[in-house]
Amino acid sequence: MPRHEPTTRDDTNAAKSRRIVLRLAEPKGSYSYNLRRLEKLQRTHRQKGRKQGPGPPQSPPDTILIGAFGSRSMPRGAAIASTWRGFPITLGAHVFDAHETRGIELRATREAEFLLARISVSGGGLFEQHRNRAFIDVHAVTWQRRIASQRIDIAADSANHIRATARAAVRAGALTLGAQLSAGRHLTLGGTPSTIEPDSLLIERILDPAFERDSFSCANYRGERLTLGTSGLTAFWQRHHLGTDIDVFGVETNLSIPPMPLVKTPALQLTAGVAQARITHKVRAWLGVRWKP
Repeated sequence: MPRHEPTTRDDTNAAKSRRIVLRLAEPKGSYSYNLRRLEKLQRTHRQKGRKQGPGPPQSPPDTILIGAFGSRSMPRGAAIASTWRGFPITLGAHVFDAHETRGIELRATREAEFLLARISVSGGGLFEQHRNRAFIDVHAVTWQRRIASQRIDIAADSANHIRATARAAVRAGALTLGAQLSAGRHLTLGGTPSTIEPDSLLIERILDPAFERDSFSCANYRGERLTLGTSGLTAFWQRHHLGTDIDVFGVETNLSIPPMPLVKTPALQLTAGVAQARITHKVRAWLGVRWKP
């Protein structure tokens, strides 16, 4: 019969030393370590909320109130948006009063996370001043460690607006090469997203800061985009098919910070850049900020 050697104190200390070495591979004060810890805390917070089952959420909803003013085609008005994350399905309400329209969006979102994929499905209704419509919004993301990633976004509403986008990115050292294909029906082109407007109001728009809001409209849309970027700056080429081809060349930077319910901070989407459209030969610069609860 095989003999089992007793575990000595030296063996135990050696095992502890190996664990300490592995932990010291990523310093506790580093940005990546802190971010990973915060993401783990948020996942634990969400899982505890989902295990509570039906009933009222244990924490109040995350709410933001914001107002904006602008000129020309810039959005202006006020909005209040709330998100409840205490249920297995995230519930949201967005009341807005913009220059063009006013109303309320009611949304329900279900997310699922896997080892190398994440899926999000949203649905609800947009009730405006003169019309109502239902909508659905689907996002799917997959990745292969830090080498490559893929993303598919599909959005549609009962007003016959449809928009679909497929993206793929490959990382080589400090550079990231990306490609994107888009298609849709009954869409307008131009502008940046605003905090005042809910996501369902953006389904009918192809957002492009190189043009003013609603600069073009079309019944059938196709688009291609190529990007080459580093950690903070991205050069891009974009082509819009709107009956005629519109090419855009530019450089931009994007910053996206997810919401952190534990510390009560909203999500932030920041974009800035400069681009030139060959159809107008004008250089346009932009800075866009959007908050979400």
